[in-house]
Amino acid sequence: MPGILDRYILSMFCRMLVVTFASMSGLIVVVQLFSNLEELTSTGWWTLVDFFGPRILQYFDHIGPMVVLLAAIFAITNLIRTNELTAIMAAGISKGRVVKPLVWAALAVSMLGVINRECWIPQFREKLIRNAQNWDGSQPKTLRPTYDYHTDVYLGGQQTVAVERAILNPNFRLPTSGAFGDFGHQLLGARAVNLPATAVHPAGYLVEQVHVPQDLAELASIEMQGETVIICPRDAPWLAPDQCFLVSDVSFEQLAGGTQWRQLASTREIMASLRNPSLQLGNDARVQLHARILQPGLDLTLFMLGIPLVLSRDQRNIFVAAGMSVGLVAVFFVVVILCHALGANYILSPAFAAWLPLLIFVPAAYATAAPLWR
Repeated sequence: MPGILDRYILSMFCRMLVVTFASMSGLIVVVQLFSNLEELTSTGWWTLVDFFGPRILQYFDHIGPMVVLLAAIFAITNLIRTNELTAIMAAGISKGRVVKPLVWAALAVSMLGVINRECWIPQFREKLIRNAQNWDGSQPKTLRPTYDYHTDVYLGGQQTVAVERAILNPNFRLPTSGAFGDFGHQLLGARAVNLPATAVHPAGYLVEQVHVPQDLAELASIEMQGETVIICPRDAPWLAPDQCFLVSDVSFEQLAGGTQWRQLASTREIMASLRNPSLQLGNDARVQLHARILQPGLDLTLFMLGIPLVLSRDQRNIFVAAGMSVGLVAVFFVVVILCHALGANYILSPAFAAWLPLLIFVPAAYATAAPLWR
């Protein structure tokens, strides 16, 4: 009996999950499609698949917890409305036993969300950063200057071109003292291309058509604390006379994408960026790291808060149940965002700011859900 019941409830939940996610994500797709119809269809209809495919994964990451809660509530509401829950309880099966397969299903979807954040979304990061107006990445984008804390070089420039991983009119400001004294205070060129580390050179930027300093071909490479920072053509045959190479661990994605890049990064990449001496990220990145690890716990807590709303009231109206769920989700995420903001602004420690929503909501979830299992 329980096995048949579990399969029945899970099949209903899966149908509700698919319909709810398709409805909510479809609404977002329709709004974005009509806002950017000309740009997305100018290069062929396949661009729509290329544009919205990765974004479906992003939508699932954003609205997944709410979709799971709504699907479970819709399934329970349907059982109540058709009096099936009454018949199940008359057979001696408690409400907690009815909810049990839904809890496992919610946990499975939460684990799928972890795989989505850690494996799938980072693979499509470049497509998710680009908008419809610059889908191919060929149009220049304004550059937000970034400081390389390891080399003390201020990485600036006019614009970036994503498809070329290039900076137009780079303006790299160098330290005014130390090893950079003979080189000057600025490194100006027509273009700088980000290159990964190879056997010939470390990661950094190949600056082309250098016009400051003017005597580049005569200058020696710059070293700082035993590490090469600027490679000049006099010491590197692979460089043209008007080229030099600036060593930097600030990648093009981090330079051009800013905080948006970090939102689409995996936990491993966030940890690597926190260990990167060139970046020195703030507390917001540390809060994000802790929150990423605790996300499955937050998802399950939200689920356990929402289920008793329907079961304790025997709610039969699916629209009222949906409204109650949306209200709960709004309060939940406002508290989470507020706690994370306190951590990002150095009012709370990053770890405590990430844990605080659980400390607030887990006792409430236990108090409301515990009667279901009696």
